[in-house]
Amino acid sequence: MESFNPNIGYSELHCLSNYSFLRGASHPHELIIEAKKQGYHSIAITDECSFSGIVKAWAEAKKQSIKLIVGSEFLVTIKTELQKNKT
Repeated sequence: MESFNPNIGYSELHCLSNYSFLRGASHPHELIIEAKKQGYHSIAITDECSFSGIVKAWAEAKKQSIKLIVGSEFLVTIKTELQKNKT
């Protein structure tokens, strides 16, 4: 009987690297290496307002045979009419 692996078919879709200023601590390539060690087949790097770590993550993902899902968090603000008139 095979042991149960909870990581099969699961991908972490919200993972921040150190390119998300003050929010993520790991380098992109370290995230990929750790995902491989834990049995993941894919992982998403979704840094805040940045795609800066994607090239390093992609190179490591290719080396580790892990599918990289690329994403980003972007902040959108809407000025009210009152705020527009003040500037």
